[in-house]
Amino acid sequence: MRPARQFVSTGPQKSPEFASVDAFATYLYDDDRETYTVDELARLAFFTRRSNLSLIDELSGYCLRLAPREPVRRVRGFTTSSNDRWFGPGSGA
Repeated sequence: MRPARQFVSTGPQKSPEFASVDAFATYLYDDDRETYTVDELARLAFFTRRSNLSLIDELSGYCLRLAPREPVRRVRGFTTSSNDRWFGPGSGA
């Protein structure tokens, strides 16, 4: 079972950009951004007590979109066995 996600901030008082959807959209526009991350969406959902899907729908009304996640790459080291050189997790494919 995954542990519950814990945030460092104690509430919207310390991070006012997550107090409401409008404040978050203003924060992104002030930062000249058109995308937001999954972590920012999770914090906004936590502080506004709304579902991620409803927030994504409302933020799309502000012409903001969710940034795609970057895949985690595992790089082979020099001491790694070459058994997975072509097809394994270190192959880069």
